[in-house]
Amino acid sequence: MKNRKTAVLLGAAALTAALGLGYGLLTGAEQAEESSSAAGVAAFSPTGAVSVICYENEGGEIALEYLDDTWTLRRDADFPVNQTSAESMANYLAPLNATALVTQSGADLVAYGLDEPSNRIEVATDAGETCTVLVGAQNTHTGEYYIKLEGEEPVYTVSESFAAAFTRTERGLQQTENWPVESTDSVTRATLEQGGNTLTVDVSEDADGNKTYTASDTARTETPDTAAAQAFISSAATLYFSSSADFKPTDEALAAYGLAEPSATLTVEWTRTDDASGAQESVTSVLYLGAVDANGDYYARLADSNAVSTLNATALSGVLGMTLDGMLPAEKESAPESAPASESGSASAASAAD
Repeated sequence: MKNRKTAVLLGAAALTAALGLGYGLLTGAEQAEESSSAAGVAAFSPTGAVSVICYENEGGEIALEYLDDTWTLRRDADFPVNQTSAESMANYLAPLNATALVTQSGADLVAYGLDEPSNRIEVATDAGETCTVLVGAQNTHTGEYYIKLEGEEPVYTVSESFAAAFTRTERGLQQTENWPVESTDSVTRATLEQGGNTLTVDVSEDADGNKTYTASDTARTETPDTAAAQAFISSAATLYFSSSADFKPTDEALAAYGLAEPSATLTVEWTRTDDASGAQESVTSVLYLGAVDANGDYYARLADSNAVSTLNATALSGVLGMTLDGMLPAEKESAPESAPASESGSASAASAAD
């Protein structure tokens, strides 16, 4: 009897182990399937690196070429292409990993919007490989887009971000200018010229790193409110451009941007420090501000560049319109004038008479 119980227990253990092994294999298969699905379906797997990208948008054809380790615009090699944007498009294409294979063959192209593609993306690699990706309709449920390679039958889906990457206009591909000032602490002087007025804030620093400020206009020099001076310097140092507007403007275009005769000029003197050697260099950066665009941002241009960009109006709020009087301490700015001695004497006499 004891042996039979032992046999039953051993049999149950073996069955449990077998079930566990089977479950483990099943789970492993499911995980492998999920991993394969997450990795996507390779629609185009070139051996070479992408060297040419051409696509269409509302403004016409955009053609990018990779020359001398730099992405350039085919129609104008001087155009400042945003290298990060161009490289992200190349990464989408080599390899081109679709999110799913919809059908291997016999697809109704009309149903997928591929009879009249919304975009054609032509790709070439440095190994001589080429393909043309046709972009069709968007799946309203998933947000993904249908694609197929020209001359081949399979239909795939790709992410919405893939399709969006190839709708960038030239302006969207243009590298935005950078305000070169390294930091607020590096600034030694900031000057705003606007509406016939000039405001200059100077920064001095002692051996212990304590900073003091002086503010001046064309008539006088004062000791400003420290917080107001710090805010002005900080705003002048940390400006950022919102977008690119025109990398090679004509004289007529500059006038339209309000930059032929700038509405304001900001000059910032600062110290550049070499990270390796610690050597310091005095630098002067000049920014011209023009008209306001439809979004309320300012057209702007650096003095050492022809490119026109837009500058966020909120970022400029701490700079534009500032005056010496507006930077003085509250008690000094609003202190009432003393009454003339004669009036004071008359008032005292009248009081005594009463």
